[in-house]
Amino acid sequence: MKNVIFIATLLSCAQVSATEPPIKKSTTISQQQFTGSFSFFRGHRQGKNITLTWGMSSNAGIDQFVVECTYEDPTDPYSVWSTKGVVANTNLRSFKFEDVTDVYPGTMYYRIIAMSGNAPSVVSQIESIRIVSH
Repeated sequence: MKNVIFIATLLSCAQVSATEPPIKKSTTISQQQFTGSFSFFRGHRQGKNITLTWGMSSNAGIDQFVVECTYEDPTDPYSVWSTKGVVANTNLRSFKFEDVTDVYPGTMYYRIIAMSGNAPSVVSQIESIRIVSH
């Protein structure tokens, strides 16, 4: 008798859960829309350091720029990009960053990420700099 009641309860629960529509959670994220792009991005070796300069077609909505670098293949999604620094948006026409960390022989790849709030808005093209000697 206990088994019959248990099976009947189990079947009725399964039927009730199948007839109820799933609960939909709506998540809306309010984020300022950014439509600008990088107008230029250049990098060169200056003494023992690397200097990067870039400009934006529009700075509206950008809070800061994150400078990242890798020695690995920049097109590989598993490449490790290290953050070299953060530059605040000062609404100027161009920006400059100097990487004063130790550089090693090889090819370094840099990119700039324009951040709007805590979300990335635009990623620059990749700039490569070849280091022949330390």
